[in-house]
Amino acid sequence: MVATAPTYSIPPAKGGAYLQWRDYRIHYVKGAEQAAVDHPERPPLLLIHGFGASTDHWRKNIAELQNDFEVYALDLIGFGRSSKPSGGYSNDLWRDQIADFITRVIGRPAVVAGNSIGGYSSLYIGATRPDAVAGVCMLNGVGSFSEQQTDKSPNPFKAAIGQLIKTVVLSPLPSWMVFQFVKKRSYIRKTLEQVYVNEAEVTDQLIEDIYRPATRGELFQNHYTTLEEHHINAGHCPHDDAPAEVNELLRNWVLSTVVPAATSATPSISGNQWIPLG
Repeated sequence: MVATAPTYSIPPAKGGAYLQWRDYRIHYVKGAEQAAVDHPERPPLLLIHGFGASTDHWRKNIAELQNDFEVYALDLIGFGRSSKPSGGYSNDLWRDQIADFITRVIGRPAVVAGNSIGGYSSLYIGATRPDAVAGVCMLNGVGSFSEQQTDKSPNPFKAAIGQLIKTVVLSPLPSWMVFQFVKKRSYIRKTLEQVYVNEAEVTDQLIEDIYRPATRGELFQNHYTTLEEHHINAGHCPHDDAPAEVNELLRNWVLSTVVPAATSATPSISGNQWIPLG
C-alpha cells in the first residue's frame, strides 16, 4: 500500500491541467495546438524534467518548439504540481506514468525527451514500452544503465545490504549532496594527485576532461546504429542553459530522422534495438 500526501488546491501552470491517474493527481502542460493541425505527420514531443525540477523548467523550450510540434511537459510523481506520496517511488512507477499519459492524453506515440533522471526515464520507457515511443532524446541522462541483465539470484544478505544502501545513500537528497561534493574540480584534482606518481601530469586539461560528464555513446551505438550525439557548451540542464541550441538540435533530429522513420515502410525503431536496462 502506498501512502499519498494530502491533496492541495494548487492551480495548474499556464497552459496546464490535471489528470487523475491511479491514486495520484498528475500535472502536465500542453503547448499551442496549431502545429498538430498543420503538421499531423510530426510526432508529439513529451518533455520530462530532472530531479527537483518540474514542467516550469521547459518553459523556454515549449515556447519555441510549439511552433513546429504538438508539445507536452509532465510533472513526474513526487515533483512539481503532481502528487507527492510518502513512498512507493520506482523506475517502473514513472515509466507507467509516462506510458499511460501518452496513451490517455496524447493518443499516439511521442518523442520523449528528458533531462537528468528524466533522461533515464525516457530511455527506460523506450526500452520497455516501445509501442508508446517514436524516439528518445536524453539530455545528460543519469541512472543505472547496464548492457545486460542476469537471472542469477543474489545472496540474500548482500541483497539486503544493497537495498539498504540504495534506500539510504542513493536516495535523491543524499546522492545529490554526494554528487555536488565529488563533482568539484578541486576534489577531482585532489583525487588524481593521490593516484598519479607524476603529479605534473594532472593538468587543467585532464581535470576538464574528467569534469565533463562521461558519455555512453559508444555503448548505445552498439545497440542503436542511428544514434546522434551532441556536445554543447552548457551545464547539466542544457535545455535551460542553452535553449536555442537544444531546441534547434531537437527540431532537426525529429524532422530529419524520426519523421522519415515513422513514415517509411521499414521503421528504424523497433523493440529489439533498445538497450535492456537493469
